[in-house]
Amino acid sequence: RMLEIADAEMRAAAILRLANAYTRAGRLDDALVHLDRATMEAPDEPLLRAEIAARRAHCLLMLERYEESAHEAGEARRRYARFDDPPIAAMGGIVQGHALANLDRFDEATEAFTEAVRLAGDRAIKLSALVGRARTRRAAGDPLGAVGDFGEAVAVHVAAGEDSSAAM
Repeated sequence: RMLEIADAEMRAAAILRLANAYTRAGRLDDALVHLDRATMEAPDEPLLRAEIAARRAHCLLMLERYEESAHEAGEARRRYARFDDPPIAAMGGIVQGHALANLDRFDEATEAFTEAVRLAGDRAIKLSALVGRARTRRAAGDPLGAVGDFGEAVAVHVAAGEDSSAAM
């Protein structure tokens, strides 16, 4: 029925929603098929293309296809940059950081996480980026950098009034 939608942008968005449902159900290969289809259906609408690229990157990361994930997340980041890096762009940095860290490309991963920290408009996203960067720095042999990031993450918790030991 989705293919009967006349407007290409609406059709691509509907296919994207279906891909998201497959992702939530853990059917990542099916999600990728639909994300590829959404890409083909999408008109040259940069924000929709950015979202599709970000969703593909996340699926590829979950499938441990790290090289593809890093590339796709980079594409999402480039596309979001055209819109003055909305806060959702931080997720592309986080996904790219994790993919690059899994490829032992620690300098690039640290840069991706750093950009995600800068763009994060949401406290949870900022915490995810900080912890990702800390783990990457630790894996790269920079324990002091990791401690600094973990300390900043604790400070974010405390600033939000979450100063219990469970929050740290």
